[in-house]
Amino acid sequence: FVIFDRDGNELQEPTPFSAFFAGVDPACGPGGPFDPDVVYDELSGEFIMGVDGDGTDYCIAATVGGDPLGTWNRAAFPADINGEFFDFPHMGVSHDAIYVGSNQFGPGFVGGRVFAANKADLLNGDPLRVVQRLVPNFNSTPQPANLRGANDGTIPTSGPHYIMTEFFDGINHTVWSWNDPFGADEFVLEGDVDLATASGLPCPGGACFPVPVPQATEPGSATLLAGNDWRGQETKYRNGYLYTAQTISCDPGTGVVNCVRWAKIDPEAVTPGSSTDGVADAGIVTAADGVHRWFPSIDADRCSNVAIGYSVSSPSMFPGTAVTGRQNRDAPGTTRIEVITGVGTEPYRSFQNPAAPNRWGDYSGMAVDPEGKRFYYAGEYARESENVFANWAVQVSEHKFPCGGRGLAR
Repeated sequence: FVIFDRDGNELQEPTPFSAFFAGVDPACGPGGPFDPDVVYDELSGEFIMGVDGDGTDYCIAATVGGDPLGTWNRAAFPADINGEFFDFPHMGVSHDAIYVGSNQFGPGFVGGRVFAANKADLLNGDPLRVVQRLVPNFNSTPQPANLRGANDGTIPTSGPHYIMTEFFDGINHTVWSWNDPFGADEFVLEGDVDLATASGLPCPGGACFPVPVPQATEPGSATLLAGNDWRGQETKYRNGYLYTAQTISCDPGTGVVNCVRWAKIDPEAVTPGSSTDGVADAGIVTAADGVHRWFPSIDADRCSNVAIGYSVSSPSMFPGTAVTGRQNRDAPGTTRIEVITGVGTEPYRSFQNPAAPNRWGDYSGMAVDPEGKRFYYAGEYARESENVFANWAVQVSEHKFPCGGRGLAR
């Protein structure tokens, strides 16, 4: 990981997670860490960083005093319950806990698990109390919400934390709440939402599963990138709503491409059983231009304006990044004209078999600053690199949707 200031100046050089977590747990050491995550906790003013420790543990750290260049409290907890493989962790921070959702394997898919690590313990450097739950109904990919709104007084400071999961059918997602995990420990199914119907794009029989992605090519280069699947990428919470985004395939009129589905959900209005109850707004980001859009990330500002970032590629485009968004006053289900933020300059190459879709992503990151005014998007694009096995780089771009303005500014 690297630390920059808002102007893009590097404040700390690239640091291996294995060095950062040295001595905490063997799983956090050399060869172990993957799938990192970092969240700014608006309630405490601390940065929280976590990384999967070799599929067996979660390695987690928090700043002391809010300065990422200063002291961190570090810890780890076992996540291989019953010998399971701990995979695809995502973190959400609340007033009482750091919630971590994961997919568990071995043998086969066991289900989604959610862990709650006591936040006060980590911030104080005390022994870390952790409780965990296997998500019922064989739901997958738990996404604990990341909370926004401390600066304007809208962030929850009590009550349950919301978590989204999915049925892995490209249609249905579920909202859960977890209240007081270290006391009453109430894990409740709030409701299910049919995002296919809500977004106006039906998905019968898995028809919207993501497809391999083409890219502009040169002789000898790989031609396809992996579109992966339709799992939710993350969940954000602001002004009483959950925001989520995922990759699906659709046909905007020029053939099947990967598209971005997004949704705004009222967790208090969802109901058990597949329906659109509680879906305040939803839509599809696509265009009849042959461009694939996938691996999205979404967030909302203090005025409930939304920004969505994602990867882009096509037979005439090298892999890059783009951002779109909508103002709160825009027509339901619509987004503004996208802005290309990271322009790919050559075909992406990989250490994998060129005959198969090559791994790309799997993540990108959209986040709002603590003031709730500016969006920052980190995404991957293809460019010349000293790495002969994978020529990619990450670009961070800044965007703003003024509450009374006309459009997305870069």
